[in-house]
Formats: sequence, structure tokens, C-alpha cells
Amino acid sequence: MNRVVEDYLVAVAAHDWDAVGTDLHEDVVRDGPFRDEYRGRDDYVAFLAELMPALRGYSMEVDRLR
Repeated sequence: MNRVVEDYLVAVAAHDWDAVGTDLHEDVVRDGPFRDEYRGRDDYVAFLAELMPALRGYSMEVDRLR
């Protein structure tokens, strides 16, 4: 399981949306902090692909997983 999580986080950090999609279940559901919801792999990946590049100054570095 940790390998899938690590691959997912590295793909998000790299903005590799095709790889992100391969790490998610097709029926993934994302419940956001503002009651936003994305259902299904394609919708969630589209959300990330739009959001992440728009976050000015944001970066994500994966050092380790517990």
C-alpha cells in the first residue's frame, strides 16, 4: 500500500496527471473541506490538474511515508 501512496504523491508533485490516474480507484470520492465533492477518477484528476498549477508558490516534496 505504501508504494501506491508514494507513487500517487510523487505523481501529484510532478503534475503527472496520467500517473495520478493510474494510482486511483475508478470510483474514488474526494470530500473536500468546503463540502466540495468529486466522484470518480476522471473528475478528481481533472480537479487536481486544474488546482495544483494554480497554487502560486506551492510545492510538495515527498521525503518519506510512515
